[in-house]
Amino acid sequence: MALLLDDLQWADADSRETIDRCLARLTDSAVLVVVASRTEVAEFVDARTAERLPPLTPEEVRALIGSIGTAKGDEWSDAVFARIHQVTEG
Repeated sequence: MALLLDDLQWADADSRETIDRCLARLTDSAVLVVVASRTEVAEFVDARTAERLPPLTPEEVRALIGSIGTAKGDEWSDAVFARIHQVTEG
């Protein structure tokens, strides 16, 4: 089983505490927990493995958008991709 917690930077203190208590109960379980956050979420890193990923490059943003859905991006200008990269911070 896998559990993905995305955008954890938006979670309030009570939500983070609840999540942390739930994760503490999973220590002996065969569960992969992936936490994604734009900011440091130190309380979820202790005694766990953390992998810090660098932001995507503009080229990687273009390739990612081109690989999903119907938005192939062929008709989008370089300025659109540059703006997406800027707003998302990669």
